[in-house]
Amino acid sequence: MLKKIAFILSFVCLLNNFSKAQNDAICKAATDSMNAQFKRGEFGCYLQSKTNTNLYNYIKINKDVYKKTMVRMSSINKDTSKIAAKKILNEYYQDKADKTQPLDTSNEYKKCYNKAFQPKLDSVFKCDFFRKADSILRVYDKQGKGYGNVEFPGGPSALQKFLNKNVVLPKDAKPSDSDKMIRVYYSFYVDTKGDISEINLMKSNCKECESIVLEAIHKLPPFLPATDAGKPKKVKYIFPYTKTYTKPKE
Repeated sequence: MLKKIAFILSFVCLLNNFSKAQNDAICKAATDSMNAQFKRGEFGCYLQSKTNTNLYNYIKINKDVYKKTMVRMSSINKDTSKIAAKKILNEYYQDKADKTQPLDTSNEYKKCYNKAFQPKLDSVFKCDFFRKADSILRVYDKQGKGYGNVEFPGGPSALQKFLNKNVVLPKDAKPSDSDKMIRVYYSFYVDTKGDISEINLMKSNCKECESIVLEAIHKLPPFLPATDAGKPKKVKYIFPYTKTYTKPKE
């Protein structure tokens, strides 16, 4: 029994030592990446998505623009076996001459990368960068140097007026479920000129409403395109049509 306990304890210690060595290698790779980018006049950080904890936005910043790229956690978080960890580290870090930030990284890498970059970010922006990141990026956006969403000309109120004029539902139109709202969601792409393409029905609870909403979509004027790092970008846009359903009086 004592031998068995000793074996288990030694195995646990071995795993802990391996885990520490693995984390040290990841943090070294993160620091190398930070140094390489800083020499190019770039700053970077990972900001966790507010809507999905498994997604992050990688933010690359220079004096003129910032660029946002969505990234995910890598399998290193799910499989910590020695073979899998070595494979991942070799693939992402050790075999790269220019140790720039990989797009699919572990949480440990993200933490080390942010920690390495924070003093430089704090110094440049004269504040605790991660506490003020949202407001800092909003300033870039307002200056046309960051990310701007697709927008209907004239904004949401103009879009609502367009829908009121161009979507006239049958009097007997109603939700096919217990929802009190008629909901028809389409998706399409808006290109760099604001033109739409690849229209697809995503979700609907009103079959007879779908063709009417689709007909209105085909009448849409060009949108104001999305911008990324100050440049127009083709993006996928979710077009939701909703209308309160009022049950007719008997």
